[in-house]
Amino acid sequence: MGSFSGQSGNSTSGISSSGWSSTESQPDGDTVWHMLTDNADYQDLGGDYFTKQDPERAMRRIIRQANALGLTVRFDPIPDVA
Repeated sequence: MGSFSGQSGNSTSGISSSGWSSTESQPDGDTVWHMLTDNADYQDLGGDYFTKQDPERAMRRIIRQANALGLTVRFDPIPDVA
């Protein structure tokens, strides 16, 4: 048996001791419950899921974050290229 080094997981593989890769989000309790009761696989919705669901809210969040840093933001639509 090896000794405990204080590290969680194998740093070379990118897999933590919980079995989730460091680039994957971990499911919350509700997600795990549905996976177990419905016998379903975990499907990551992606980092831009909420941005796609409500892009205007995402823009308000960006503006608020920029304003907190003392910056202003202007959004201009990208012209359609035909």
